[in-house]
Amino acid sequence: MSSVINERQLNDEGQPILEWGETAWDKLSREELLLEIWRMYSALSSAKTVIEFARIHDLWDILPSGTAQEKIDETLNEIVERNPRASYWSKVGTGGKAREEVRQAMLTGQSVDSESSYRMFFRYATTLLFDRSVFRLGFGWAICPKCQIMIGEQPDGTSMLGKSCSERNLGDKNCDGVFRAITWNDLRRQSA
Repeated sequence: MSSVINERQLNDEGQPILEWGETAWDKLSREELLLEIWRMYSALSSAKTVIEFARIHDLWDILPSGTAQEKIDETLNEIVERNPRASYWSKVGTGGKAREEVRQAMLTGQSVDSESSYRMFFRYATTLLFDRSVFRLGFGWAICPKCQIMIGEQPDGTSMLGKSCSERNLGDKNCDGVFRAITWNDLRRQSA
């Protein structure tokens, strides 16, 4: 990150608000990055198992509809305490362990303002991070190389790729640029 943490703007939780193109992982060494990747892979592998197990056993159906996120852990803990068959979610159960792995894997990403992290990077990066051939993961972002307007797919999947920027009525209505798919270079922090 470009400036000393004490000189940065902080969110309400005291976390640094990121600038365009920054992520919580930018200053990690190669070794730290590899550890993060391995930890995330392990947590996601466990989470996949947890999701499948929960789906099969309909544990999520026990939660009252509209349960607030902060109440889910409390509700699940009560279920585990009252029902020995729910030990899957306990500290020694596969579900409990996986939840803790996911929590720990997310610590680095949660050390900065999550809203700015999403707006400045992940909102767009998901289009590049995941295979979109089966599911529409991300928003299929396109960018006009002339005026730099970025636009995602429409809810029906319609994309602006290959279409004229002036067609969309965003930014400079006289722009004659043609939308192309975003690349990692588009998400890199711009030098001043």
